[in-house]
Amino acid sequence: TNLADLIYERITTLFCGWQGVFEFINPNKPVLEKTHPYIGTLLDSIIIGQRLGDLFQKAKGDNILWNPFFSRLTYRINESTCLSYKAKLHYCVDGKFKESLLKISKLREAPALGAGIDAYFNHYNKTK
Repeated sequence: TNLADLIYERITTLFCGWQGVFEFINPNKPVLEKTHPYIGTLLDSIIIGQRLGDLFQKAKGDNILWNPFFSRLTYRINESTCLSYKAKLHYCVDGKFKESLLKISKLREAPALGAGIDAYFNHYNKTK
């Protein structure tokens, strides 16, 4: 349920802008903007990698992780008040989330690259 909610939050933040679905653990983190240059963007793929990707690959079609995840994500998208009808159709076919959008990545370097980029920008912004 929580992972589906997180993916939903990413989908809606990209398409509609920050909706305040979650609170930040770090109180010093700046609040996200409701507007950004990518408003209206639809994802062609949702990539889940590393150990979580391995877990999803093994759970494909089961009633413990896979089906509840897609059921919750389907519900959140169909009930969304900020996603347009076109956006809902992009993510759901016949009222069900398109499982083909979910991609499992075996790329082990991705988190290290993401952490490095985040560290660089944090350092860069502090030196300005």
